[in-house]
Amino acid sequence: MISPLPETEYTVGQVMNITVQISGVNLPRVVGPNAAAGNNPNAAQQSRQMALFANGVEIGLANETSFGLGRFTYEWSTKQEVAGTDDKADLFGAVVMQNETVDGMTYTPSIISSPITITLTKRNPFGDMKSAVSQFYKDLLFYEPSEQEVELSLEDIGGGTYGEYIFEDPAFLEWASNISQRQSFQDLVSAVAGYYITMGYWPSKNLMDDALQTYSAIPNYGTDGSGDTDGDGYSANQEVIWQTSDTNATDFPENAFRLGSYLDSTFSSLPFLRTHGAIGPFGGDQNEFNRRSFVTLLFGNKHGLEPTLQQQVQGSYRIKSLDPQQAQQNNQQQQMMQQMMMYSMMGGGFGGGGRGNNNNNNNNMFGGGFGGGMFGGGGGMFGGGGNNQPAPATPNYKNGDGAVLFTTQMVLEEQVEGLDLLWDAPKKQHEFQTAAAMLALWQDNLVSLDQAEINKYSSMPMASQVQAMMKDYRYRSRFAGMSISKDAEEHPTAKDWKYLPWLGYYSDRTFPWIYHAGGDNSTTGLGWVYVQAPTSKEAWFYISGIGWMWSSESIWKSLTTPHLPLYDSSAGKWVAYVLESDSGRLFYDYEQKDVFER
Repeated sequence: MISPLPETEYTVGQVMNITVQISGVNLPRVVGPNAAAGNNPNAAQQSRQMALFANGVEIGLANETSFGLGRFTYEWSTKQEVAGTDDKADLFGAVVMQNETVDGMTYTPSIISSPITITLTKRNPFGDMKSAVSQFYKDLLFYEPSEQEVELSLEDIGGGTYGEYIFEDPAFLEWASNISQRQSFQDLVSAVAGYYITMGYWPSKNLMDDALQTYSAIPNYGTDGSGDTDGDGYSANQEVIWQTSDTNATDFPENAFRLGSYLDSTFSSLPFLRTHGAIGPFGGDQNEFNRRSFVTLLFGNKHGLEPTLQQQVQGSYRIKSLDPQQAQQNNQQQQMMQQMMMYSMMGGGFGGGGRGNNNNNNNNMFGGGFGGGMFGGGGGMFGGGGNNQPAPATPNYKNGDGAVLFTTQMVLEEQVEGLDLLWDAPKKQHEFQTAAAMLALWQDNLVSLDQAEINKYSSMPMASQVQAMMKDYRYRSRFAGMSISKDAEEHPTAKDWKYLPWLGYYSDRTFPWIYHAGGDNSTTGLGWVYVQAPTSKEAWFYISGIGWMWSSESIWKSLTTPHLPLYDSSAGKWVAYVLESDSGRLFYDYEQKDVFER
């Protein structure tokens, strides 16, 4: 086995590359993972496969890179369940050769690679940079990164500062902010925006999971139980749904999010019909009212405001112009221009100063003449420059191409031909970004998206949002057993309260600040304590009125009495905290051989 290297440490869920090399005189006789009748790829010179195992459990089939090379590779998303009690896993490959018959007895020769032992550890995105990078790939981009991706990210970020929390590392926060701009996360942003704009309220995580899984293919590495034979990350079930092959790693599903199809489906969904009723039809001048009503619905859902008459008219004609079924677009453009001019003369605000201080916006097109502009014969944003109109196209969406494409533009908030979709419409993309980040980072611990909370977070830069969300208990509680709580017992009735024999009872809802309540026989404890412990190996405690004190796992795990040795950094000496005391702030001085309160 070429890779991984012996004794390499991987975090659970991390994708690793396994490579096994076979050489020697028996290589031409290798068949594959079994010797079933007719299973001999050598005749057709097809690449062969090798079964891979972790602690005796089959984890997948490695493919030969090219027939005859004897080099078998596989990407495996590590799993905790295959590790032993010591968190170790022995990896090896097994392949068989063609059956042989000797003296009337048929047997199957096998080749077993030498085992390689690796260590699998739980992810700690608070104290281990590699864990944090892998977890953010999983949370924001929805896949487990390869070893190479993790290493490249670490080259940019660095390994962090020893003893410091990852959420205090500026380089990591900036990196997390940058990857939130990648398409996979932006697809979630679009799904969130699409649901909010169509339905009028925020979606749940389950609804967004369904949307992304249905309208884009996100690799799940066989976690749905169907396996991943070709090792491309997409399970057998996913390959069936997307009509690709699970035996050919080069044939995998397209993962682009089909926003239009998602919006079209939402308009036909029972929740939408129950809330808003059916939409359309939108074609022809006779359906002007329907188009304006549709614009009013979406605008109200998105902004909580009634659109102006100008915005309704503009939106109506946008819907018609975006629909390839509509003909005579030049006449529509002329009508739109005429009506806009009429509303402008009636005080609609389209004069030269209409936008005031809105920087970088080119929507004041009515202030300085139209010559050959948006509606002119030179080919504006709504169609060609002449009278030659294309033949009507087949509709792509059952609720109408114009309506779906108009909604798509409202979701993306991208300018059309340098102009906003609807003039003077507020922007909300920053709120959609924040809502998507909350869903991605807090996941099932997020009961529901709250507008007030979204407003609070969306006013921050994305790096600051990431930091605040990582500090929140809804993120931290996803990773049980981190820091000093590694061996803590959950209180049976009091939510967020925990118990440690060496520390007593404490609430970690606002971690790294904890509220300490003392031991079993204490009436009070230390109160608010700041815990600086990115890992479970050691901890600094900042205690009000005392200062910083240090202890370690080797100390608190070896205790036989309710006295926790602590190094008092301000006094430069060792003391012991007396857990079972009435005052809750009783310490023992080893030098003075006496107790004191602080």
